Amino acid sequence: MDFDFAPYFAKYEALVEMVDGIFARVKEEHPDRVKCKKGCSDCCFALFDLTLVEAIYINHAFNNAFGRDEQMLEKANRADRQIYKLKKRAYREHREGKNEVEILAEMGRQRIRCPLLNEQDMCDLYDHRPITCRTYGIPTAIQGMTHTCGLQGV
Repeated sequence: MDFDFAPYFAKYEALVEMVDGIFARVKEEHPDRVKCKKGCSDCCFALFDLTLVEAIYINHAFNNAFGRDEQMLEKANRADRQIYKLKKRAYREHREGKNEVEILAEMGRQRIRCPLLNEQDMCDLYDHRPITCRTYGIPTAIQGMTHTCGLQGV
């Protein structure tokens, strides 16, 4: 059964446009805090989740761009295996009583290369990247602690 995702993609793309505008405004207002520039790939090693619409959107773009490209699929499988091991360890540590904040902080320090990052350190699906990729680098506060990208050092 074919399902027409176009109306959902249109709504998502409108959200993405709004997010890109907000990022641009924050970068312009705080150039000393937002270090993003062409060729930087710090965010491409961060761990984060996708919303369902993002996963479907990226899958659609991936299939259009790469189809069944075995090299791309192997890169994705390799990253997935690394993330699975991290999540399994985090689950085990949580069950053993380790502090959840410490577990999440440790996971946040892990660096796994995004399978869409090519050999030139550029995103192969840049125009279709998730919202987290689009907002990475904007200063945030998580549990009272300030965070930015790894290049900012905070």
